[in-house]
Amino acid sequence: NKKNIKIYFNYINYIWTNNFINYDDQSRKEFVENKLKNKNLINYGYAFILSLILAVIFVNLLKIILTRKIYFNLFFKKISRIKNLQNLNLTHQELFSYFNEEEKKKWGEILKIFEKNKFSEIKKNKFGDFIRINLQIFRI
Repeated sequence: NKKNIKIYFNYINYIWTNNFINYDDQSRKEFVENKLKNKNLINYGYAFILSLILAVIFVNLLKIILTRKIYFNLFFKKISRIKNLQNLNLTHQELFSYFNEEEKKKWGEILKIFEKNKFSEIKKNKFGDFIRINLQIFRI
């Protein structure tokens, strides 16, 4: 990867040298002052990078919403960490047995939806369930 970067910078240096070899020193100074030190160019660069990052985030969120993916793995990891069961390889039913009554009421619905998604042929969730369950998982 460093080799590719070095080649890229060598190529830029080659292009720069060939483009400006025929210009005198004054032309180079004017170019640098007028074009490269222009604040608008920098602002456009920042705006482009920011819009590119926001577009990637938006596409990923849209993909998650359209597939209605529920983060069950995150749920199981959080519960294992809370209950200090990280080293045990437990199924969701075995994990459920470690819950007290309050936790069973609180997280039982998530496990029911997990079983429905895992073992039924219908994999799509209702949009309201998708939002509600993911919010519950993220709040844990």
